[in-house]
Amino acid sequence: MTDDLERDLDLMALAEGGKSLTPERKKQLESAIADSAELAARYEATRLVLEHVDHMPDAAPSMGFSKRLERRLDAIDHERSRGWGRWLSLPSWPTPTIWASAVAVAATGLFLLVRSPRPGPSTDRPGPLAQVELLEVAENLDLLRNLEIVEQLDILEDLEIIESLDAEDGPG
Repeated sequence: MTDDLERDLDLMALAEGGKSLTPERKKQLESAIADSAELAARYEATRLVLEHVDHMPDAAPSMGFSKRLERRLDAIDHERSRGWGRWLSLPSWPTPTIWASAVAVAATGLFLLVRSPRPGPSTDRPGPLAQVELLEVAENLDLLRNLEIVEQLDILEDLEIIESLDAEDGPG
């Protein structure tokens, strides 16, 4: 059956001028039509049907159909204009305005968020990192008190003096 369908479609294409057929297929069909009376009759019937279809007037809806359709669309519009429907069928011009306003508000909020001064760490209670740094400074406080002496010493030559400074301050 598929071969018959393909052949009929090819006959239709040939009856319409054969432009959609390859040159080889067109020659095959013309040869088959010349050899077979049944195929020639089928081709002629197809050609006549297509010719009549081409000369048929365009189909247009009747006036009654147009009026009924218009009344139905008016009824739908009337239903939408009541209740929530009127909010859902806004004209199209507010949509870009609403989007532009939303983008402007978002951009302003982002700008203010980025540009606003941020509060620093509280000076009342230092954070954990600041506490660790203070402990490290406190460990070197004795060295800071004796900085003038330590700066003048050569470490290898004056090791005894440095040890005596440690002994004077006593253990931490």
